[in-house]
Amino acid sequence: MKSRSIWIGLILFLSAAGKAAAQKSSGEVLGTITDPSGAVVSGVAVTLTNTQTNEVRRINSDNNGNYRFVFVQPGVYTLKAELVSFRTSTINDLVLRVDEQRRQDIVLQVGEVTQTVNVEANPVAVNAETASLGNVIEERRIVELPLNGRSFLSLAYLSAGAVNPAVGNVESNATSLSGGRPGVAVAVSGMREGSNDILFDGIPSKHNFYAAVGTQPVLEGISEFKVQQGYFSPEYGLPAVVNVVTKSGTNVFHGAAWEFLRNDKLDARNAFAQGKGPNRQNQFGAAAGGPIVKDKVFVFGAYEGQRIRRTFTGERAIVPTPAMLNGDFSALLPATIIYDPLTYVPNTGTRRPFQGNIIPADRISPFAKTYNQFIPPPTPLTDGPFNRIGNTRFVQNDYKYDIRGDWNSSDRNKVFGRLSLSNSDQFGTSILPFNGSSSPFNTRNAVLAWTHVFSPNLVNDVRSGLDRAGLFTSTPEGAVSSPNWPVALGLKNLNQNPLCNGVTAVDLAGFGTFGFTFQNCVITLNNNYHFIDNLAYTRGRHNITLGGQVIRVQFRDIGAFQQSGSLTFTGQFSGHSVADYLLGAPFVAGGQNNAPAAYRRGTWWDAYVNDNFKLTKNLTLNFGLRYQYTQPLIEKYDHIGTFDFSTGKILLAGRDGVSRGLLTPDRNDFAPRFGFAWAPGGSQKWAIRSSYGIFYDRLPGNEWAFQRNFPPFIVGQILVSDQNVPTIDISKLFPDVNVLDPNSYEGIALFVLSDRRSPYVQQWTLSMQRTLPGDLFLEGAYIGSKGTKLSKRVDSNVAPLPALNDTRPLEERRPYPRFSFILDDRGFSNSSYNGLQLTLRKVYSHGLTFQTSYTWSKALDNDSFDAKATRNYRLGDLDRGRSVFDIRHLFVYSMSYELPLGQNLKSGVARQVFHGWQVNSIFNLQSGTAFHVDTIADPSDTGAIFNHFPNRICNGNLPPDQRTRERWFDTGCFALPAFRTYGNAGVQYLDGPGYKNVDLSLNKNFPISESKSLQFRAEFFNAFNFVNLGRPDTTLESSSFGIISSAGLARAIQFGLKFIW
Repeated sequence: MKSRSIWIGLILFLSAAGKAAAQKSSGEVLGTITDPSGAVVSGVAVTLTNTQTNEVRRINSDNNGNYRFVFVQPGVYTLKAELVSFRTSTINDLVLRVDEQRRQDIVLQVGEVTQTVNVEANPVAVNAETASLGNVIEERRIVELPLNGRSFLSLAYLSAGAVNPAVGNVESNATSLSGGRPGVAVAVSGMREGSNDILFDGIPSKHNFYAAVGTQPVLEGISEFKVQQGYFSPEYGLPAVVNVVTKSGTNVFHGAAWEFLRNDKLDARNAFAQGKGPNRQNQFGAAAGGPIVKDKVFVFGAYEGQRIRRTFTGERAIVPTPAMLNGDFSALLPATIIYDPLTYVPNTGTRRPFQGNIIPADRISPFAKTYNQFIPPPTPLTDGPFNRIGNTRFVQNDYKYDIRGDWNSSDRNKVFGRLSLSNSDQFGTSILPFNGSSSPFNTRNAVLAWTHVFSPNLVNDVRSGLDRAGLFTSTPEGAVSSPNWPVALGLKNLNQNPLCNGVTAVDLAGFGTFGFTFQNCVITLNNNYHFIDNLAYTRGRHNITLGGQVIRVQFRDIGAFQQSGSLTFTGQFSGHSVADYLLGAPFVAGGQNNAPAAYRRGTWWDAYVNDNFKLTKNLTLNFGLRYQYTQPLIEKYDHIGTFDFSTGKILLAGRDGVSRGLLTPDRNDFAPRFGFAWAPGGSQKWAIRSSYGIFYDRLPGNEWAFQRNFPPFIVGQILVSDQNVPTIDISKLFPDVNVLDPNSYEGIALFVLSDRRSPYVQQWTLSMQRTLPGDLFLEGAYIGSKGTKLSKRVDSNVAPLPALNDTRPLEERRPYPRFSFILDDRGFSNSSYNGLQLTLRKVYSHGLTFQTSYTWSKALDNDSFDAKATRNYRLGDLDRGRSVFDIRHLFVYSMSYELPLGQNLKSGVARQVFHGWQVNSIFNLQSGTAFHVDTIADPSDTGAIFNHFPNRICNGNLPPDQRTRERWFDTGCFALPAFRTYGNAGVQYLDGPGYKNVDLSLNKNFPISESKSLQFRAEFFNAFNFVNLGRPDTTLESSSFGIISSAGLARAIQFGLKFIW
């Protein structure tokens, strides 16, 4: 008795101590036991047995006839109820899903206990226990549906409200900055893609910097997963969750081995490609599991490799002609006249043109003469404004494995552990010299868990885990082996990290960016250690869970901004961007002196309590409260800083009374959750639920990196020229700086993470569930949300709009004249979402399973993710619009059907030919996302460095039947604002192209023996070769303004062979 008290005390202590919640990857089986008259029966011995491992749990029904098994692993179970004077009741094939409260009421029949009544569990059930919303993707669909890239998260997009950020022109940091890998992010019900937890057996796996999912388990190693949204128990912290359960071994050895291959000979040509380049893709692997000790110890392992070798043809660019690069612009006359910037007359605002529209050779800058080697010539093959068309090469090598062991030591103790590892190497070239990049992405995820049954009514689950993810985000091609490019171009005080050595970026308005166009160097690694405890206690009508989590956070990041230099030429001074480039007259110049690593540390913790209270037989109330604390992260060596806007001074961590974490700790993050679930009339065929909850988010790692970009640790400079006379001398870039006193710098750029409260989201739901004949399940749900204090970047050093007669230079007009731009995340963005979500699902029977999901929604915000700085041109004005993931109409249908051919054929060739065919398909149809027009120029003359708004003269959206790839919107509706005025266009007002796609597979199963078979698969991605247009060029000055020059993937065919035993 004393030892039990010690155990309980320890668990309660851990629960009180614990971006994530104390998560579980299990479910519950519960119900009420009655006699034939409907009276409840207490003291019934209830046994729950896993049919695959023979794991057994036991409990007696309470005085209200209720029983409940908690922390039960998903699987197939047999439920048995026994009591003297009643027949034994056995429920077979009871399927429990992850995070499910599976109600199975039992009616005992009078008779001898030795007599048995066998009942098949209903395969379809509503949830009348909680208000939680979610969609489970079970093993059958995971391994049978056609998945392009075989990424498990692709199946999350089957759920209502789930948006795939990688298709349909949705903008995605996680996807684009993770090498364009598919299935690394999901946006759920109006939440940002980083505002969700991806859990693997209860342990998160996420690249903290850009929020891409870390672990990508082998599909055959996943038991099931669930997309949870809208409302759930306070053990979960973020407003959306993808909860993955990995597969364990059973008492029978089972497994599979496979090979999938693609070849360009089978594929269709992309609508914008001149032909088909070579494409070779192979995915191969194996998975197997079984008993080590029957009923006690089990093991399961999976491995998969992938090799991609692909050439993309018809990649397009707009480049200057050789004549232009030699200073000869005579071909542009009379439309474009090249002026001499040195002849500017302030009183008249005029300049003299170069004779013959030719820049003399002695006026071409040394920088341009050297840099011309990185600007390739046009190709003979052209397409409209695009005068350079070529091929690019893409290579990716992946391998990953998962291994799991389970030990059922007794009816009271279950232990399991898992290790997942994945390494992905990726490299891509460009049609522009030295613009290729590599993006290795390596992850590790591990868990060790122990479930202990103190008594049938008191069960504890404790686990610890590792979440490790490291990503090189588009590091420059040939970085280490190349010469120091900035030095070779005559630039100084730039990059000192060999891994970040790229060619200086040169942006020519109307053409594009040359050199290393990504301009940044981001190399990140997170090691997060999780310690989690959950305790479940059932007493009477109360089902109480409480627990918590402690996370030891460790980030290591290199986050350099324009470390090799960046020069922007707008044509501001000569009338043409290439002429400005030749004359050495950039409008904006940026650079950074170093890219050292930062080592961030911190401890985050959370605690929660929840009570599912059975008010009546048909009505359950859900009450929960969560508290979480996010410690401001410190840097191991205090090499971080911030900016005091009240004094205009730089503050460094741990010095002069400044705290090591810089931010004020927010200790008020209490998140209540309320909900109810009602089964009208006591029938388990209907359920009506509603809820309200608060969910606290945490800052992405990308924003924590702001604190590192401070002198003297990193010195970044952004110089903006005068509007009329070039004031930036390339030969003097970049100026020397005093590395001793951080407040002695002039003209430097700062990245500031301002003090703020924690971001949070309020969500509310109303839903109805109904089971229908034919094993059908119907759900209709309304989900609404409001996000507050979300991260948002602004330039806090933009000058006020000047009067026309104000002759002061820009630097004197800025709020903080000693600095250039001050990119400041203030945490004051907000969002709203309202969505109707409909789901019709057929549980597998008679060879058929399908699901139809439809979402009609509206998502608005004034910033959709931390890097969406184009909304910050005019602070607090014209920045609210449709979210980047706002898709008004989203329809998804998926199905798997075993064709009833040859069922009556007993054996022989005919049965082998006609029997065993299976058709699987995913159909996706969605409306277009929103976008807006911007301009490179800064007509406001306020020093804003981000893309600026033009004037919007008319709506801009063309009628759908007038939209073409050459003219998707009315370009005549936009004009450059007058000098020293703001544009009025705003954001996200144009409709982009929609998206439709059908992925289809045809499988043929050849039985070899009773337990062995061979499966042949033919998979067709974009089977009907729909042309899904990309987004049009939105830059007002571009020669391809309003033109679409890309499309999504054309039809690809993949063959597979799988041996199953």
